[in-house]
Amino acid sequence: MLLKWRSYPEIIEQLIGAAYDRGWFSGSQIFTVSDGGTGLKESLENAFSPFQFILDRPHLKKHIYEGVDAMDLPKNLISSVKDFLLSLIDSGQVELVIKKLQDYQGPSAKKIENLANYLIRFQDCVHYDKFKSLGLPIGSGEVESAHKYIPQKRLKIAGATWHPDTINPMLALRIIRANNWWSEFWNRYKHPEYINILNSQLEPKLKLAN
Repeated sequence: MLLKWRSYPEIIEQLIGAAYDRGWFSGSQIFTVSDGGTGLKESLENAFSPFQFILDRPHLKKHIYEGVDAMDLPKNLISSVKDFLLSLIDSGQVELVIKKLQDYQGPSAKKIENLANYLIRFQDCVHYDKFKSLGLPIGSGEVESAHKYIPQKRLKIAGATWHPDTINPMLALRIIRANNWWSEFWNRYKHPEYINILNSQLEPKLKLAN
């Protein structure tokens, strides 16, 4: 069974709700670490202000490595060129890297041009030395690894099958527990306002079942 990704507006609406729930207010600085998914950075910038998007460094590293490999350089230079470009980016000199890529003329010129355009789009998101000095993460690996032990550990148990209507509620409960919000959630869930909301959501489904 394949599950479609929800649209960015729906996801961001949920993120805004979660941020408010955790004490966010207008003017709070928001930081996000993610890959370069089309439109994601721009959608988040429209939703939060002030906002700083941090491009996941392993994703950037992969793009840099693929670009350098495509240049058909002498084998003894490939590793040092990769390290050099990454060190410039880490230290906030991404504009210099962009200029070097734009000046490149050689094999796979179109691929290198695309890499330069990629860096132009994210040039304010890759000053990794600065981000680390502020105590900020520069990779999304921790979240990606959590995917294995939060949703997959429960959803992929032997013999389990899932109806589309029950997957998201189960994922929500797993995330609530992982964030140590379990008691807070159930205390709030018992409130009459939430019970009324739940009943209003269940009523149409009960009618259909009958």
